[in-house]
Order: sequence, then C-alpha cells, then structure tokens
Amino acid sequence: MDRFQGCSAILKTLKKKELAPSLKLMLNILILILVGIPVLLFATVVSPQQRGFYCNDASLSYPIISSTISTTALVIGGLLIPIVSILIVDTIKGSSDIQSQEEFLKKCLPPKIITIFTSIGYFLFGCGCIQTITDIAKYNIGRLRPHFHAVCQTDWNSIQTNCSSLHPVYIYPIPCLNPDHHAVREAELSFFSGHASFSSFTMIYLIFYLENRLTFHNPALLKPLIQFLCLVITVYTSLSRVFDYHHHWSDVLFGFIMGGTVAYLIARYVSGLIGGDKKHEQKTNDVETA
Repeated sequence: MDRFQGCSAILKTLKKKELAPSLKLMLNILILILVGIPVLLFATVVSPQQRGFYCNDASLSYPIISSTISTTALVIGGLLIPIVSILIVDTIKGSSDIQSQEEFLKKCLPPKIITIFTSIGYFLFGCGCIQTITDIAKYNIGRLRPHFHAVCQTDWNSIQTNCSSLHPVYIYPIPCLNPDHHAVREAELSFFSGHASFSSFTMIYLIFYLENRLTFHNPALLKPLIQFLCLVITVYTSLSRVFDYHHHWSDVLFGFIMGGTVAYLIARYVSGLIGGDKKHEQKTNDVETA
C-alpha cells in the first residue's frame, strides 16, 4: 500500500511538471522536421507500384501538354500566400490573443512574434501531413497518367500480337522506349492529384484562418471576397490538371476532397481555428512553435 501511494505521488508530481519552454520549442521544431522527412524519402528513394494497362484503354493516350500551374508555382504560391497572409493578419491584429507566456519566451520573443510563428507552425505541419498522405497514395497505387503512352513511348510493335485480340488484354510489364526513367516514373503517379490536394489544403486552411482571425465587419463583403478568391485559386489549379491531361478527373476530385478534409481536421483539432476564438487562444497559449 505504501509503495502504491508513493507511485501515485510521483505520477501526480510528474503531471504537474511542465516541459521547459526551450525544450517545447525544440520538440515542436523536431516534429515539423519529422513530418517533412517522408516527403523527401518518397521523392528520392521510393519507387511507384508497377501497373499495366489494357490495350483498349483510350484514357492513357492523350498528348503531352505543359502544366498551366507548374509544381514550382504550386509550392511557392501555396506556401507564400498563406504565410504572408498570416504575417499581415497577426501583425495587424496584435498580441491580444496571448495573455500569459513563460518568462523565457517573454524575454526572448515578443508575444506578437510568438503568435505569428505559432500560426505558421500549424500551417506547415498541415502541409507536411497532406503531402505525406498524397505520396503514400501515389506510390502505392501507381495509376498511369492520361498522357502515359506519350511519355512512355510505348513499344506497340512488341505487343501488337496481344493487342490484336478482340478481347481486352492486360499488358504487363509495359515496354517503354523512353530512356528518361524519371519522366516515366512521374507518369505512373496519377492517383491522387498532388496539385489538387496541396492547393485545396493551403487555400481552404487559409479560408478557415481568415474566418477566425479577421473579425472586422466593415466592409462586410471584404472577407468573403478574399475567401472566395482563395477558393477560386484551388478550383482553377485542380481543374488545370484535367485539361492539361496530367490527371484523370477522379484523381483531381479525390485530391481536392482529401486536401479540404485535412485542412478541416488541422483547423479543428490542431490549431483550434474552428470552434471559437477562445479555443484558438487556448491553443496558442499551450503550444509555441518555431
């Protein structure tokens, strides 16, 4: 009994103790790094699942068209627009959301800076999450893009006998004449659309952020206008993947839904943007990110 009471006393003491502010900061930075590691692994080490195709599948025979929204533009715009918006809004709004901070943080950083870094940290954490989910789907499903045959330069002569059959024939492995293995590898990553999921997450999360942080009422239509523009950006980016023949419509639809779902989950359960200002304030007080 005495031993049990002693253990209970130790547990109560540990519960009351909090991590040092500097350790909290380091752990949050480490978590952000860990979330980004799978993205690097998929981009450099992991190979997509190998799939075949049916001879009569015309959905893989579209021409190669340059991306309307390049990957570079997607990443820069998807990160820059929300981060700049957070910097502007949190700077204007001030530090009233943070009423109490540890002495360490008070001496090192003003509350306003802590608010900004915390908001950006939540956003970057969500970016890492949605990109990891997207890569897991892409590399494990390995669906062929609509312009696969144009990229692969499929050797139809070697499979002409099989494809001359009246019944659909599944061709695997696929004979490609294109020596650029990286291009062929990219042509095997159709499901689901990374452009759709990433743009959907970043813009919809920004919509939630603006809804929570912008509290002015005049002019009444300014905030809805900004939010509508965010929605237009992600819808146009997503649709461009279809009319550029880089994705099937189902890839884009699923990617858009997945990005919006992750944006809601991060805004609801991580950053506390959904559920009232008090919840967001409590989240900001509890977590300091770099």
